[in-house]
Amino acid sequence: MTDSDLNMILNAQVSFYIPTMKHLEVFRKSTDLIQKYGEGNAHQLWCMAAYLDEPDLDKLAADGLTDGAGDKKIDFIYVLNSTLYISQGYYSVKEDFKIAAPANKASDLNTGLAWLTVGDTKDVPEKLRVKIVDVRELIESGEIDAIELLYTHNCAESENSRKELDTAAAFLRKAFAGKDITISHKELGCSSMEKLYIAFSQQIVVRNKVVFDGEIISTQEGDGWKAHVGFVNGRWLYDLFQAHGNELFSANYRGFMGMSRRKKINNAIRSTAENTPNDFFVYNNGISILTTAVDDDKKTLEGISIINGAQTTGSISSASDLEALSKIKVLCKIIVCNDQEKVKKIVEYNNTQNYITTWDHYSNSAEQKLLEQEFKRFGHSYSLKRGFDSASAEIGIEMVAQPLVALHGDYVSANRGKNYVFETKIVYDNAFHETKAQHLLLALAISKSVEVVKKDLNDKPAPTDQEKQWLDFLQGLRSKNFVVAVIGGLLSNICGKPLDPGTAKFTYNESLKANNEIDALIQKWVPVTRMTLPFIVQGIGEDFASYLSQENALKKLVDQIGTQLAALRAIQPMPALTAIAQSVQ
Repeated sequence: MTDSDLNMILNAQVSFYIPTMKHLEVFRKSTDLIQKYGEGNAHQLWCMAAYLDEPDLDKLAADGLTDGAGDKKIDFIYVLNSTLYISQGYYSVKEDFKIAAPANKASDLNTGLAWLTVGDTKDVPEKLRVKIVDVRELIESGEIDAIELLYTHNCAESENSRKELDTAAAFLRKAFAGKDITISHKELGCSSMEKLYIAFSQQIVVRNKVVFDGEIISTQEGDGWKAHVGFVNGRWLYDLFQAHGNELFSANYRGFMGMSRRKKINNAIRSTAENTPNDFFVYNNGISILTTAVDDDKKTLEGISIINGAQTTGSISSASDLEALSKIKVLCKIIVCNDQEKVKKIVEYNNTQNYITTWDHYSNSAEQKLLEQEFKRFGHSYSLKRGFDSASAEIGIEMVAQPLVALHGDYVSANRGKNYVFETKIVYDNAFHETKAQHLLLALAISKSVEVVKKDLNDKPAPTDQEKQWLDFLQGLRSKNFVVAVIGGLLSNICGKPLDPGTAKFTYNESLKANNEIDALIQKWVPVTRMTLPFIVQGIGEDFASYLSQENALKKLVDQIGTQLAALRAIQPMPALTAIAQSVQ
């Protein structure tokens, strides 16, 4: 998919105006988030969480926010699944959806990107320096294969902002001309966020009547649905995508978002379309379309969303031989349904992409259902939903995946992202196989305690030089999961008894239920994490990347800190360790 295809959808013009913005109504109800981070940062976090399909907004804040004095025009920087997200935000307290956001805020990204790519890090505030160094190392090592530039705001989108983002993207393409990195950009203003929110609720964005160019050969009916099976013309799909872009995939929220991020068109599909169009029908699985109604002649659809076949549609839309596309017949299933609950199931079961089937396999597994029951017994809710729709959950399966993997010592896999955990069976098994709810709580509490310590250091009005050094380390994109892995390796030393980081768990005390609340469990670990952090920073030295390149880097550091803790324990009481030892078994 080309940049122009992406811009057609998410870079809407100012003329697109919705009098009532549902997504902003939902955002304004996030009072805890707003109180914690302020309206501007809270809005940026909420938009990025929706866009990245991330349920844990505190994690997103701890890992991604840079906004503040000396941020060098980069408000948010985050790595997920080999994609680097760089964002600048703007928030207007006077909401007028017809007034465009200031384009100069989008142009600020040019300044930020200059610092990110070639600026002298000596002139960058420590808070951002570590992230810039990390990003440069990830790019040089080939671990980044896409970069997305984002401008988030609560105003109308404009051509001026799009041009500024074009300029910023062009700068990056030139800077990384010799690397296989896809550069894209999006303006996430009111219209784009509203469309995203509509897609999130699995509704059809393209509501107008669409003339169907194909042939229906069979019709089936069921409880609340009707399905027509036949084929469509390839040129029709091409024209449809040129007119509506990614909005065609709105009813499949993750298909909608996944297609907008697809880095490369499937060349095999495009090649078949252009070179052997007569064989396309038998080579391709076809597409599934959701609509609200089909007229009696089966020639007009009342609204349209492609719920399976985003890759087929996107690849056809990239073909240049339009005459060949006119010869293509694509297998097609048209589903008419207006029952939202049934629509959710239709979308789920029609989509055969890996991220859906893998997720279903694990979220419906016996071990996950057992965890759900265990959490219920301990007074906690455990959500098996994925992504942004589980943001209100107390504990979620996605929220704990990376902390579990890191606690078990595999900080490298944890840093590769939650999708990697669920798409790689051996990593998933390492995290969840025979895992108990109390163990999962331990991993989550330790990970969250790192975020709390980082925030406390960041909020200090006059930090010492040592505290600045500790915060600098935690600003790194790979530091949190490494800290969790170190603490996991030190569990026996910390608690003064043999403990396996793969099975250690919180002790549940039914008579003291308040002590079992998530925040209480996190606070138990904060003093331990705060005490351990200086040992970690001292042991690593100034160059984290060089330290990680050593053989058995984690084990060496764990052994070193373990010896230091034992020596300290011998000469002075350590109340933080004594307290936590009573809570872990």
